[in-house]
Amino acid sequence: MRTFDLIRDAVLPEFRDRVAEYLVQYETELRGYLRGLNTTRVLGMADWEELDRRITESWL
Repeated sequence: MRTFDLIRDAVLPEFRDRVAEYLVQYETELRGYLRGLNTTRVLGMADWEELDRRITESWL
């Protein structure tokens, strides 16, 4: 079971609809943030690979 599903199940029944709406928005924002982090990490890795390649070429 996913974390957000566990949260939804733990909320009192009278608040589940309101919490569910909030969690949908939060989960969407969180996925976008994590996707951005992954993109940044991948771009950062590309920069490090390029730097490594340039250093290797300069030493050889």
